[in-house]
Amino acid sequence: MIRGSCLCGGVKYRINGLLTHALNCHCSMCRKAQGAAFRSRASAKAAEFEWLQGENLVTFYESSPGNHRGFCRVCGSPVVTRFDDARSGYCGVPLGPLDDDPGVRPEFHVHVASKAPWYTITDDLPQFAEGPVKSQVTSMPQIIHRGIKSLIDEANAQIETLSAVDAIKAAQDDDVVIVDIRDPREIERDGKIPGAFSCTRGMLEFWIDPASPYAKPIFQEDKKFIFHCAGGMRSALAAKTAQDMGLKPVAHMGGGFAAWRDAGGPVEQYEPKKK
Repeated sequence: MIRGSCLCGGVKYRINGLLTHALNCHCSMCRKAQGAAFRSRASAKAAEFEWLQGENLVTFYESSPGNHRGFCRVCGSPVVTRFDDARSGYCGVPLGPLDDDPGVRPEFHVHVASKAPWYTITDDLPQFAEGPVKSQVTSMPQIIHRGIKSLIDEANAQIETLSAVDAIKAAQDDDVVIVDIRDPREIERDGKIPGAFSCTRGMLEFWIDPASPYAKPIFQEDKKFIFHCAGGMRSALAAKTAQDMGLKPVAHMGGGFAAWRDAGGPVEQYEPKKK
């Protein structure tokens, strides 16, 4: 679940699925619609986009045939783009208004021939003068039989999921360890749960296994481990992995750090270690 809202707070929505095909668009229409050098957006299945509040405040403008850009008529925030052509099963989601980590990052720049003359692209992402030509976009030769959605659904069916409210209560128990698997950059940017143990997803198995040279003593303690990430997807996979390895009892926090914060849970700013 990924939530978003407009500037004035009148419009709220969520995506009950995963975002894909993230990119930065530099066309003049996107620049004018965003009031910025480019528009960062991704795609979502139309059936997984859900209004939570203020759908009546959203006005749609057909910027090009079949392309309807929706924005809040009070504050002007872009919200969603609908299509009435072959892409009608999907919608465009601007990344800027999202309140949670979208779980994707832009993969390339498109329409750079129309980019703002005062802006210089400084990253190493691929650039396309217009839209990406299919033959120019590197694709995976493998056929993926189990995608991330099925993996997350499988994990959620086998592990305990706690609401943020229940996690806040559980965190007061000395026999509970909150495990933060977010990237250090996320923690530095958004803050952390006081007392949480930070363990990046990439080191999880190595820190849990007592036979590993990187094993952490905290995972050998007789406690309950509640995993969390930014939005509740990575933590589901992490809790499932930990449970499969034999760590118990384990759970994960639905909605992740964003849900904890919205539920009024305590948050502290990241303090880098002094050298």
